[in-house]
Parts: sequence; C-alpha cells; structure tokens
Amino acid sequence: MIGMLFERENNAISALSLSALILLIINPHTLLDIGFQLSFAATWSLLYVSPIMDEIISGISFRGLILSKAISKMLSISLSPMLATMPIIAYHFNQVIVGGILANIIVLPLVEFIVVLGVIVVSIGFVFAPLAIVLGKTESLMLSFVNLVSRTVGSIPGACFSIGPVPIIAVIIYYFVLIYYLEKAKEHKRPSFMPLLAFAFLFTAYLWCGILSPVRLEVDFIDVGQGDSILVRTPENKTILIDGGGKGKKQGERDKIGTRLLLPYLRRKGINHLDLAVITHRHADHMNGLLEAVKEIQTDKILGREIVCSVLAKNRQTILLDNGITAKIMLADMEDDNNSVVIRLSYKKVSFLFTGDLGKEGEQEISREEGDALNSTVLKVGHHGSTTSSSPGFLDNVSPKIAVISVGRRNVYHLPNIGVLGSFAERGIKVLRTDELGTISMQTDGEKLNISTEN
Repeated sequence: MIGMLFERENNAISALSLSALILLIINPHTLLDIGFQLSFAATWSLLYVSPIMDEIISGISFRGLILSKAISKMLSISLSPMLATMPIIAYHFNQVIVGGILANIIVLPLVEFIVVLGVIVVSIGFVFAPLAIVLGKTESLMLSFVNLVSRTVGSIPGACFSIGPVPIIAVIIYYFVLIYYLEKAKEHKRPSFMPLLAFAFLFTAYLWCGILSPVRLEVDFIDVGQGDSILVRTPENKTILIDGGGKGKKQGERDKIGTRLLLPYLRRKGINHLDLAVITHRHADHMNGLLEAVKEIQTDKILGREIVCSVLAKNRQTILLDNGITAKIMLADMEDDNNSVVIRLSYKKVSFLFTGDLGKEGEQEISREEGDALNSTVLKVGHHGSTTSSSPGFLDNVSPKIAVISVGRRNVYHLPNIGVLGSFAERGIKVLRTDELGTISMQTDGEKLNISTEN
C-alpha cells in the first residue's frame, strides 16, 4: 500500500521486512520469540527460497526426463521451509527434522483445500448452521489426516534426530552460505565451493572439539522443581536417567514436567536414546516425568520395583556401565519411602550416592548392612532435605564432601529443613540446591570433580 502511494513497484520481501521492523519497533524483545523467528523464516522461504529452488529443481533431468512444473513446484515448497527453519529449530530445540519434506509432499495438496473450506464453513455458519456443522466435520477429518501423517512420518527412524548445543555463530554462517548459493543459482552462475567448505570445516572442528574433550563422567541434577531427576552420561556415551520429577496438583493429574522441562533438557543435551531409566519409587514427583519422557525417547530398560519396570531392582545388584564405572544397588526392598532404590555410582576415586526419598529407617538399615561402603563424594539428599531423612549416623557413614538437594523454589513444604542444613554445616559438607542454583552439572575424570550450575 505504501509502495502504491509512492508509485513504487510492490516487493514481497520488502513488505515482509517492513512488517518485521514494525513489530520489533513496538516490542524489540519479539526478536527473541521463537514463534516470530519461525513464522518469518517460513514466510521468507516461500517468497525468496522457493522460487529459486523451483527453478533449480525444474532444471534437473534424469536420463532425459524432466520433472513437470507441478512436481518441481511441490518439491520446492516442501523443501524450502525446511531449509529456512532448520537452523532455528536446531538452535532452540536441538533437533533436526528431515521428515518434514515427506510430510509436506503428502499433505500439501490438501492444505489449500482445507484453508478454503475453513473460510466457507465460517461464512456459511452465519447463514445456515446445520450445513456448516457437516462441512466442519469434513474439515476436522482432513485435519486429523494431516495430524496422522505428521505423527507417522515423525515415527520413521531418522525423520527427526537430536543433536548437541548449536552455537549462534553456526546459525549465522548457515544463512550466509544458503543465501550465497541461492543468489548464484538465481544469477545462473557457478558458485564457488569455498563458503560450503569453510562452513563444513568449522562445523567439523566444532564436533571434534566435543569428541576430543577429556573423557569424563557427567552427572546432572536437573531442576524439575519439587521433585528429583538425575541424568548420568558415561565417557562411552551411555545414558541413564534416574527419576524424572513431575507432580500433579490433584490426585491423578500430572503437570507435564516430563514434556515441559525434562524432554527439552534431554534434547538440548543431544540425547535421543536412554540405555537405562531408573524409577527409585512410585511417588509422582519422581516417577511421572520419567514415564512421560520414555514415551518420546527410545529406552532400552527401565529399572525399579514398579509394575512398569522391565528389570527388577535387587539388593547388591551391580551394573557395569563403562570400563571402570559401576552402579551398585545398595537398597531396594523396604516399605514406603524406605522402598526407594538406592544407587551408588563410582568412577575411580569419585562416587555418587542417589537415595531417592530414603527415610531414616531405610538409612539405618543400609548403614547396618553397608557401613563405610556407603562412603561417597557426592550425596543426593533424601526427601528433598526434610527431617525424615539425613540421620546423623547415615551422614557419618556416607561422609560426603558435597550434598545436593533437589527442591522447588518457595515450596509449600518449606524445604530444605533448617535443622537438616545445620547437620551438613556441622560436618563441613558443602550444600548445593536446585532451588537456588538451577540445574547442577558435575563432570569427573575419576580423579577431580568439576561443578557448574545453571544460575
């Protein structure tokens, strides 16, 4: 409209840029909104990337056969949004989705019809509601089909895979390289391979930096609010998830900690497979989030005492994770909170004791049975630092240097208890809390322990 006023030729890219600029002037923080980034990237792909890709694809021939205009158009419209949004999705969600091309090819012919039918349904609804209801149900069936295609394609191996953290510089370089090659194709010029080679070299160097980093055992105490969740990753890249947080506000209700917090965290870490999941006990703030996560991530085994577990936890059971890294089940057969599966993870001189919600009765039992064998570098404090756990005799047997308390901010239980914190202070034990520090990450080579926190 502004172009018409000044007698300028209409330009869709300029109009898109202007609309983005107006939104950013109104609220500069919109730039950081994922919806804003994906919406404009997808629209940009249809206005700029798709026409060039259409020209490239239509020029491809196989044994003298040239793709029809309709097919090349469909392929370009399917491929272009993926090329434009892939780095944004990888940066925010640590996922690369290639199955979208196939899904788009299948549903694309329906999309235009669905949009038109939707407009018709709304219009008729003001005049003759019964007909609008019938057409609306038809629309609903087609949308269900689109959803089915998306889920089916998404379930194909390799259609979507997780990657590690993507640096912002990689996203910027990606777009420069993409635009460079598209502009060369637009001008019918043969592009130089140097930008692509430079990008490939930098990306490979980034990956090798991770591969060649020191061999370490990683243990993350994930901030899931008022609950427990611990991720263990061995030097040989085996992954173990102990509990998953998640507690519903009412009985039988879940707060989706698994899908809201735990799954995004695992994907940011580049994890799309778990070798082992452990349910320490059946309380919702330990179990629910894990059950949600294993529905989305391939999990080889679930260890615990619950009916959903594929492997039954037994006292003194030892699991060899990597060469020199073992997980020993110290306790697994008591009642109530004391029924928590207790695991001691050890790697050379460094060890971790994960206690779930183990109560004082369980602590006394395990102290009688194991004594000084409980001695560990790091103790995951039982029952979120309440008075029902962390008895003096137990703490003396474990004799940890560090105690980690997984607890929610401003929780209604007023945990951790001041008296319990006093017991740690008397023994010179350093306390780390997820309500204060967020996720607590520890890395060890078996000799030294390095700690980093989210806050």
